Amino acid sequence: MKLTKTICLLTLAAALGGCATNNENEGTVEAQQVRNICDAQAASGARADATMRPCHFDGANLNSLATAKLDGILADDDTAKPLTIYLDMPAGDTNETAHRDAVARYVDGKGFATADLKFEQGPNPATLHSAADAAAQLRKLDKPSGDQNGGDSGPGNVGAADASTAASGMK
Repeated sequence: MKLTKTICLLTLAAALGGCATNNENEGTVEAQQVRNICDAQAASGARADATMRPCHFDGANLNSLATAKLDGILADDDTAKPLTIYLDMPAGDTNETAHRDAVARYVDGKGFATADLKFEQGPNPATLHSAADAAAQLRKLDKPSGDQNGGDSGPGNVGAADASTAASGMK
């Protein structure tokens, strides 16, 4: 009984006191590393999309959503030039030239050469795809090999053919 009380008290003390480390900033450093990874992924995604839509403009001017997206695009470590910005605006947009100029001025102000900037009208074709193929691949991964009617879909039950699909992402 005395041993049980001692163990309970030690566990409670450890829980209340936390874990001692030699580095007081360890949690802060780890949190910053996570933020850096998230920022890099957001920048990569912004550059891969690179599409400006009506919601990015207030009339002919960039709004805060646009500047945040352009900041993300410029923060990406991809150095492919020219940087293509897609302007996906409705047909008959009267501000097309003003939108291009606003984007060019903004990126120029951030130190990106406007000579390395290219504009395309419409959505980014690399982002237009049906989710049907990906959904079919996902369903295929949920079924064990040889079982076309469902069954146990645990992670250890992926067949050889499905495992190769999982490793490559898609066929």
